[in-house]
Amino acid sequence: MLASLEDIATAIDQTADGIAEVSRATDDQAATVEEVTTTLERAQEHGTETEAAASEIVDVTDDQTDAISELDSRVRSLRNSH
Repeated sequence: MLASLEDIATAIDQTADGIAEVSRATDDQAATVEEVTTTLERAQEHGTETEAAASEIVDVTDDQTDAISELDSRVRSLRNSH
């Protein structure tokens, strides 16, 4: 009977060790998921910032194009008036 109790105690210890190992693995997975989430959030922020910067560049380029067109029109007007 004592041997059976020792076997049960050993099995309980092994089960506890297995549960602790699974718990550590789960904690590691949770930490990895948090790291991946943080990385994705940062990438999204950078993407949003890049999109805003690109939009500003387009706006400035449009303004420059308009200014060049206006200057071209003035130069043509001056040429034609002489």
